[in-house]
Amino acid sequence: MLWLSRKTAFSNIESAVKIAFLLGALSAVVSCISGLFLSANGEYDEATLSWHKWMGLSVALISSICYLSLAHLKSFPWQSLLTYISGSVLFILIFVTGHLGGTLTHGEGFLTQPLETIFRDTIPKAAKKIIRNVQEASVYNDILQPMFQNKCYGCHSSVKQKGGLRMDSREWILKGGKDGDIISAGNPDKSEIYKRLILDPLEEHHMPPKGKPQLTESEIAIIHWWIINGSPFEKKVKELDQPEKMKPILASLQSDTNSSKGVADIPSQKVSPANQTALDELRKTGAAILPVSEGSNYLSANIFPGVKEGNEIATMLEPVSNQLIWLKLNGINLSDSGMRSIGKLTSLIRLSLDNTKITDKGLAQLQGLNHLKYLNLVGTNTSANGVIQLKSLKNIQSIYLYKTKINRAGFEEIKKAFPTAFIDTGGYQVPFLATDTAIVRQVLKPKTGK
Repeated sequence: MLWLSRKTAFSNIESAVKIAFLLGALSAVVSCISGLFLSANGEYDEATLSWHKWMGLSVALISSICYLSLAHLKSFPWQSLLTYISGSVLFILIFVTGHLGGTLTHGEGFLTQPLETIFRDTIPKAAKKIIRNVQEASVYNDILQPMFQNKCYGCHSSVKQKGGLRMDSREWILKGGKDGDIISAGNPDKSEIYKRLILDPLEEHHMPPKGKPQLTESEIAIIHWWIINGSPFEKKVKELDQPEKMKPILASLQSDTNSSKGVADIPSQKVSPANQTALDELRKTGAAILPVSEGSNYLSANIFPGVKEGNEIATMLEPVSNQLIWLKLNGINLSDSGMRSIGKLTSLIRLSLDNTKITDKGLAQLQGLNHLKYLNLVGTNTSANGVIQLKSLKNIQSIYLYKTKINRAGFEEIKKAFPTAFIDTGGYQVPFLATDTAIVRQVLKPKTGK
């Protein structure tokens, strides 16, 4: 508007420009006064607050200069230059001051997050924390701290301390906020952090506040479980009591170990949603049935030992064969008869059968799983011949065979049958075995005698 008002065709808006600068200057002064009062409550990071304060005062000063230049300094020789320079500086100051203000009131990245959403294909995201074995994970460091960082640090960190509370370290969490402790170890119902989480989202004191990323039901359940176990910061998951309802939630945090090769293990083609009745029946057994990614109809299933007879569970999986691509049956009571149902799950990409009762007979049922990339047979009664009968599965990339009936010669045959696959033998390194050294010496003796 300032630039346009200098043009003859738009000279009639010059008065409007003056009024705009006057109102802007007055608003900036009022904002500075109210901001000084708000800054006294001690909830904000001192460094960010200081910058915001001085930038705000600069906005009030420069906007006043712009108004005075337009309204009262027309006879001044450098009036036009002064107005343009101060207007340009004001534009930059408003942008910086607004960014700092948004950081103070809504958390770091408040104004830049929309840009990250728009350009999410070009701006790198923080890598998700990988938990290979959830039972060995630290409850606080591996599970709770990343959760707090994503959902709580916007209002409770070094940048901003709403209610005088910081949650970016153990010490600050234990210190609590203005109203005292936020955790009552062993008693979630008396813990302020939990009480705020389960309030109606429309309630004023619900946390996180409306408009902020909310915690999922599973995340709230994890916090409840942590508090009821005494809210320990140093213990591992396996050291805490785990009710049946928590087992699938904790299992869902675990990352599959075969993902290290970076293979895309989610099909690109779309699939219809799974039969809801079948899913409900499976979940009643305690099985963890989850989407493999947000918005996907493809599923992962983790079946826990002891919840139901393994062969019966295998049959219950058949109705979701089109959607099920990752399946863990670790340690369940599964025999060769149940493998007929597993062989019908033709969409499977990852399959863990470790520590089950299957043999080569059951393994033969997998010959139709043409999409299979990962197969875990650790601790099973399978032999080299049983594994080799799967050599028609051209997509196989990893096979885990520790504690099976396979000997060293069998491992070599399997490697020939699957030349491009990674064969995990559980640490057996044939060239370094003492018995191999003895065999080499026996081969050399006849040559010496010639």
